[in-house]
Amino acid sequence: MKKYLKPIILTFVYTTIVFHINFASSAPIYPDQKPPTPADTVNQEESVPTTTEFPDEIKNYQIATPPPTHHQHTAEPDVFYAYPSALNPRLGIGSNTELISEKIFYHFFGIQYSYQNTDQQYWETGIDVMNDGGAIPHFGLKWVWNRTSIFRPYFKMAGGILLYASDSLAGLLKTENLLLRPSSGFEYFLQGNSSARLDVDWIFHSQHVGAQVAIGYTWAW
Repeated sequence: MKKYLKPIILTFVYTTIVFHINFASSAPIYPDQKPPTPADTVNQEESVPTTTEFPDEIKNYQIATPPPTHHQHTAEPDVFYAYPSALNPRLGIGSNTELISEKIFYHFFGIQYSYQNTDQQYWETGIDVMNDGGAIPHFGLKWVWNRTSIFRPYFKMAGGILLYASDSLAGLLKTENLLLRPSSGFEYFLQGNSSARLDVDWIFHSQHVGAQVAIGYTWAW
């Protein structure tokens, strides 16, 4: 029995030492601490702040406030006035070298019709009826600038004839009644197909020279 007692004691001592070493290495440092999980490791890595060191040149830069943005508004398009025909009733006042010496002026009512000939030219005809019983039918060619815009100035060269009721049809045959009537003025767009019109007419007659001013309304189509 003594022969087997010594090996048994050595075996027991050796086993105790090995078991104690293995248990000590696998135990946590703190008794209450749980071993870390993979999720805890990821959270720890995300929570670690990162610092970036910039060169000294960049550190000296100052971030300026950007200038305010200006929104560009597109200008409204101009009025496109492109009617080939128009009717123009008008009212006016005039005088001539025979009447002006006595400070006499006449009033008249007129109506004119124009039709487009080319891009800037219009044929225009009409008649003016004066309060003294006279009338001037006329016909001419009108040149219009900026004809499709709001403000449309023009110049017209026309010829006509001065008629009175006492002349009857014989007045149409009298060459002394013929006259030259250049005109200038403008039309100003109001709305839709309507415009305001101002005319200044010069009348060159065989017996006198006169002038008249008229304002009217233009209805186009």
